[in-house]
Amino acid sequence: MFVFSERDLLLYWVLIASLIALVFMGIDKAYSKLRRERISEPTLWILSVIGGFLGVILGGILFHHKTSKSSFWFPVAVSTILWVSLIFSVLGAIRL
Repeated sequence: MFVFSERDLLLYWVLIASLIALVFMGIDKAYSKLRRERISEPTLWILSVIGGFLGVILGGILFHHKTSKSSFWFPVAVSTILWVSLIFSVLGAIRL
């Protein structure tokens, strides 16, 4: 029987959400090159807010996607700060 700690569950959640967000960023970049209907920015922001912030950031770097659109990155930065604070709090590095 598997028993996961809060720490493990949180880290797995962030990992899975980030992988999904990375895939979405890659698909959106491919769609932009193919001139197909795109994945909306609010959808990418939601992925970031639910824990996929690393995937959105990595997708931006790896696919050179939305890197010059500063208005896109503000909500991602806010969600990153919140998630990093939560992760540090759960790991015991800081107290909120």
